[in-house]
Formats: sequence, C-alpha cells, structure tokens
Amino acid sequence: MLYFQRPSKKGRTNDVKEYSTKPAAGAQKIETLGGDYALKWDDETQMSVNAHAALLSQFAKAGGFFDRLVETCPMRLTSNNAPEVRDLIATVMVSMVNGATRFRHCDRLHGDTATAELFGVGRFMSCDSVRRNFASIPDGKALPWVWRENLHLLQDVVAEDYVADLDPTVKPLYGHQEGAEFGYNPQKPGRPSHCYHTLCIAKLRLTLAVVVHPGNETSGTHSRSMLAEYLEFVSAVKKPRLVRGDVSFGNESVIGDCEGADVRYLFKTKRSKAVRRAFRGLLSDAGAWRDSSDGWQCAERDVRLDSWEKARRMVFARRPAEKMPKRRKAPPHRKFTQLDIPGLELVEAGDEDYADGYEWYALVTDLDMDARDVLPLYRERGDCENIFDEMKNQWGWSGFTAHSLKQTALFAGMAVIAANLWNVFTRLGDDGMHHEAATSRPLLQSCVARLSRHARQGIVTIYTATCEKAREIYRAISAFLSSISAASQLSVEERRQRIIAHAFRKYGTIRRLFPPDIGGQMTMPLT
Repeated sequence: MLYFQRPSKKGRTNDVKEYSTKPAAGAQKIETLGGDYALKWDDETQMSVNAHAALLSQFAKAGGFFDRLVETCPMRLTSNNAPEVRDLIATVMVSMVNGATRFRHCDRLHGDTATAELFGVGRFMSCDSVRRNFASIPDGKALPWVWRENLHLLQDVVAEDYVADLDPTVKPLYGHQEGAEFGYNPQKPGRPSHCYHTLCIAKLRLTLAVVVHPGNETSGTHSRSMLAEYLEFVSAVKKPRLVRGDVSFGNESVIGDCEGADVRYLFKTKRSKAVRRAFRGLLSDAGAWRDSSDGWQCAERDVRLDSWEKARRMVFARRPAEKMPKRRKAPPHRKFTQLDIPGLELVEAGDEDYADGYEWYALVTDLDMDARDVLPLYRERGDCENIFDEMKNQWGWSGFTAHSLKQTALFAGMAVIAANLWNVFTRLGDDGMHHEAATSRPLLQSCVARLSRHARQGIVTIYTATCEKAREIYRAISAFLSSISAASQLSVEERRQRIIAHAFRKYGTIRRLFPPDIGGQMTMPLT
C-alpha cells in the first residue's frame, strides 16, 4: 500500500510556502509536479475501494440472503481443483452490484482481498471460471433456482395485494448466439435479437420473473409458461390481485390462463376488424361515451372476437386527434418494406391510427370497476419501461450474453436478484424511495474502506470525509441491521421479514400500494 505525506511546514513568508526538506521517519523524499512529498510503504493494511461491501455483507448476513443462495444452488462441482460455489456466487453478485454488465467485468474484483474477506470467501474467481462453472448446472434446474430465491426474497411483498405487469423487451445481438433470430426490433431493425419476457411489480421497480426467448418470439403467448409457473409458485402465498399487459397479451390463450387461475386481468387488444367494427359502432352512440381523465373518453361493450370462446367486457378509450399532446421531436420513420432479409416479414406503416379522427385503443378486462377508473389503471403500467431501462442499462440485461440461451437466461435471473437486493438495501437507509443504480451507485460506492485488526477483533474503517450523504445513509442502514441482529430471539426468516417491512415502510409496511386506491376497488391507498 502506498501513502503520500507532505512534509511539515516550517514557516511562511508572504505568499511563498516553505517546507522542510527532511522526509518523515521511515519515508523517502520524492519530487512531484505538485511539490515535494514523503513516500511511505504499507504492506500490511488491507484497503478496498468497495467500502459499501461491508454494509452489503452485513445486510446479506442479517437477512440470510447470501447463505441461502449458496445452500440452494444446484451447482455440483466434484473436481479437486474446482472452486467453491460460495466463491463463484460471491463473484457474480458483488460484480453485478458494482456495475458489471459483461462477464469480463468480473475480473475487476481480482486482488480485492478485503472485500473477499468481508464476504467470507477465499478469493474472487475469474470471468472464465464463472462462465464455465455456471454452465455446468443441469438443464431444468437453473431457472427454477433463480425464481425460487428471488420470490423468497420478495415473498412478504407478494403476500399482499399487488398488480403484476407482463411486458417483453428486445435485446439486439451482435454475435452468433443461440436464439439470435430476426424479429420485431424497433431500435435496430434487421438486427437479430433476444426477447426478455418479464413479470414485475412496476410501481416498486421489482422484477418477479424473467425468461429469455429467441428474437422472433415476442408475442405474449410466449409468456404463458412463465405466467403459469409463477402463479403455481405463489399459489401457497398469494396470487396477484390483477395481471396487466399490453396488446400482445390480449389473446385467448393468455386470457384463458388468467381465468383458469382465477386471477383478474387487464390487457390491451389488437385493433382487428372486429374491434374496429365495435369501436365505429360506438361512435354513432354519443350517449355511450363518458369523460375520463386527461381529455380521454371511455365506453364499454361486450364483444366476442372470432378467436375467443365467449364474449368479454371491452373498454374503449378515445381522444380527438387534435387534442393529442405535441411531441418535441417527430417519431422515427418506420416503414420497412425494402429490407431484403430472408425469413423476415416487417409490417408496413399505415395503421390508420386516426382514420376516424380519434386516437383510440381497446382494453379487455374482467374487473368490475367503473370504466372511467380502468383507463388510469392501465396507463400506470407505463412504469414497466423504467424497469427495462434500469435492467438493460444498469444491471446487465444488455450484456451477460453467452453462446447458450440457457446460460443467458440464468444470468438475466441473477441480475434480477442483484437488482432487487440493491433496491431493498438502498431503501433501508433513506426515506424508503427507490433510487436507480445510476444515482445510488455513485453516491454509495465512492468510499474507501480499510481492514485492520486489534485485540483479535477485525476493524472496518470507512472513509466518508467527502461523502456526507453516503455517511448518513450508511449509518442508518448499519444501525437498523445491528438492532435486528442483536435480537437473538429472532430467526433468520424473522429478520428477513423485518428488513422487507422496513425497506417498504413508506407504503405502510407494504400493505398499501399497487396500485393506489382507485374507485375503492383496489385496497391499497398510500399512507
């Protein structure tokens, strides 16, 4: 370890600074562009730029999160030279929390013995070791393990009334990975991609489940297996009060699954000929339309589409085209008819969005609330885009791509666990608000820590002289975790419950949210 010490000042004459030319004891004098300094070497003190690892390790210990991940991991390594499972999981989780978005970024932890000691591991592993050993997990065991552990972390949240949002997002690819197929890709048309089908609680920025499909499987029907397995997972806890989704989920298969599981649903539907016919039929009935919010009007009618087994309630929303908010920038031109890509069919622009003078859409639902309350309830699912932005740009969904689709899906799930853990961790020390990693990482990961020992006791010293806000948050987190860890009568599960309750204390101990009170139907108003 290298220390710099400026020699003591002998005196000052006017504005001219004079320093002693004699170096401090045990140091050598060096001349730099900034002046003369005394240089000393320390080969014993352990230092780490990851000061947050000390508090994060305390958090993982108090709630039993990390130990449970290791104990339940289906990875079985039998070679005498194989690394410890604990070392591999610690490498992945700490790397992701620190901002890793590629496998290669795991190598940043090499040589950080202080953080390794804080997490109780021998050493951090290389990216090649991580990739190779996680690939050894048997087929059919990796994703259930990730899902189960993620839901164990959030089981006190999903034990309350909540709205689960379904939505897919596209990830462009630039190699020859398994599942790199041509499909709907609005940002990079003609580029092969993967499609991440996600189930989340958009209001809390929590992701419940994710599955990775080839890029040509963007339809909501490919989320059916994920939704069915999730509902089976939570059947012993509590099913969601409502499942929401965009236009790709308003089909007979997904709707039938929700009805079979006795779960309420709210989906947008495609503007097929039958839906257009029903909308135009309502246009002639002025008495059917009622004012909603933000300039929208709504009407409803029972409609049976050709692909549906029965008639279902459909809510229509319209707004005059001239009342649409003005865009600062025109949307990108998306008429892709001249692309010559074998096997790829791209739709042509010309959607007749405003053929009747209205901006409009249709929703299918089995909710019994007033149609005027259904519209704002659906629009709240726009928070899903915030989750996608955070997960893709800050938690590695745009990276961690392996040749194997199974391994890509596994690390997408690992990123979900890391993001949810950081979400809960940062809520403990502040006002309970969610802070994206783009702001919370620079704030909380800019301190340096020193490990030392005195009287057979390990001492962690965190330097926060220039990080006043981080010091306040760290002290609040550590004080809370120490208070529940000192209560020996509490089991690990009881401590985890108190951690989740305190993290979401803003919402009345997680009993009043998703979504806010709407017409007295959804019983979760904010306190």
